[in-house]
Amino acid sequence: MTSSQQPGEDRAAPVAAPVDEGAEAAGSRTLGFSFTGRGPDYFRIWITNIALSILTLGVYSAWAKVRTRRYFHGHTRLDGASFAYTADPVKVLAGRTIAAAVLTVYVVTSFFEPAFEGVFWLLFLFALPSLVVRAHRFSAHHTRYRGLRFGFDGAYGEAARAFILGPTVAMLSLGTLIPWSECRRQRFVLGSFSFGTTGFTTEVGARTFYKVYAKSGAVAALVVAVSIAIGVLTTTVGEVALAGAALALSAGVPFVVATLRAGLTNELWNGTRVDTHRFRSTLSAPELGWIYLSNLVATMLTLGLYYPFARVRIARYRAEHMTVTTDGDLDEFVAAAHDDVAATGEEMSDLFDIDIGI
Repeated sequence: MTSSQQPGEDRAAPVAAPVDEGAEAAGSRTLGFSFTGRGPDYFRIWITNIALSILTLGVYSAWAKVRTRRYFHGHTRLDGASFAYTADPVKVLAGRTIAAAVLTVYVVTSFFEPAFEGVFWLLFLFALPSLVVRAHRFSAHHTRYRGLRFGFDGAYGEAARAFILGPTVAMLSLGTLIPWSECRRQRFVLGSFSFGTTGFTTEVGARTFYKVYAKSGAVAALVVAVSIAIGVLTTTVGEVALAGAALALSAGVPFVVATLRAGLTNELWNGTRVDTHRFRSTLSAPELGWIYLSNLVATMLTLGLYYPFARVRIARYRAEHMTVTTDGDLDEFVAAAHDDVAATGEEMSDLFDIDIGI
């Protein structure tokens, strides 16, 4: 490792995903995603974004957001082509200004009239589905691959059921329906995206989410049991017992989170396709847990300066474990999608194209 490299920065080029020879023999190709960004490069962007956001009292944060997304989109590649993010920072700033104005009205009004607080949260609850849909629509509209836009066609009613009704029912069930609610939410979001005029289809069921939650629960129970055991075995040492138990618990939490995230991500993407093109995610919970833990330790030891390297490291790992199996030539699919978009015309979304910051 050279002096300019950081943990997780030891590869000069992304590792190509394994190719399914049987699929290729049948006329298909398995294409791997890759992430070509580097920690030192993103560190310069990150530190500049922070400095300018502070100097401009937060105004530059809109440009910082767009600049960051452009970097991560531009360094994410599939079949030799990069993704692109085309949002206008001025519109992002407009959305944030509106959000800040609403928050200011809420704080001032609640201070002089406490009864308004309940009214505000009720209004926010009704507005939440629309805000979610607009945020995803903005992000999708400004994401492109080979010049073709993504889209998001989620409806208010579907968003209300996914983000309000589902969580409410899950809460009333004392948590037993959380996997079901999360499955509905994830299916709504991913299933509402489209590439050109071709929509995403998500077939994952709640049963698979319950299995993932059960597995993460078992890992959490194991972490707690190990922490208690360490505390019991070192009770004669006094403070060491508490410190050892706390350390074991802290080291185990990233693996619990990784088990849940890796499992849900794999199940969701493995059940998703665009037309006849299928995705496959192969995240490993132990590997992801180690990345989370080592990133956390390195970020704490460097007082936060390792954060950009940690983010690049996770982006690279996630990309290297995602593939898409194409039924035929991906170029032909993109070309056909371009023709469909040209035939239907571009939607006039730029008129109200404001990122509301969700």
